[in-house]
Amino acid sequence: MTNLLVPGEDEETDQALYDRYQDKVSRPVTSANKYQYELWARENSGVGKAKAFPLWDGPGTVKVALLNNEMQTPAEAVIEAVQEYIDPTQDGMGEGAAPIGPVVTVVGAEEVPIDVEVQVTLASGSTYEGVKTLIETGVTAYLKELAFADPLVRWTRIANVILDIPPVIDYSDLLVNGGMSNLEITPGAVAVLGTVKVT
Repeated sequence: MTNLLVPGEDEETDQALYDRYQDKVSRPVTSANKYQYELWARENSGVGKAKAFPLWDGPGTVKVALLNNEMQTPAEAVIEAVQEYIDPTQDGMGEGAAPIGPVVTVVGAEEVPIDVEVQVTLASGSTYEGVKTLIETGVTAYLKELAFADPLVRWTRIANVILDIPPVIDYSDLLVNGGMSNLEITPGAVAVLGTVKVT
């Protein structure tokens, strides 16, 4: 019996290709600076974004956190492939793309679930289940925009997603992770949709 290592997907989405092109044009990649590590990571199939953290565990160390094309933690096989490509021996001997000296650790981004709970007033003919699906789609799209770009999940932006849904007339008691404030995501982590409860 065989196990599925990585679900089938396009090697790279059009948006990921464009983002990678923009990065190459706007961020100088030279002699193993942090952008070079991010570029090396993104050269691997299944990697949508990467973020490098120089000196993360003292001198001579680099950590590279990865996201897949859906802006979530990639499959373990993808993380291992990137580790093998950049620094397979992790001993500073320069056996991979990384130069002699740095010890590189490749990890998947830590996923931070964003739970949304809200009471809504709906237009006639609308269902809570239909609105829940639209909220999930809208919040997921918003969180993808933030991945490795903005560490702040804004309560007001999630409120706007809800108000922009046509069947929603109004809302009250919007809670994001149990509160009514912004959430700061730590570097190397990514906000992903958790549970959505609509009443």
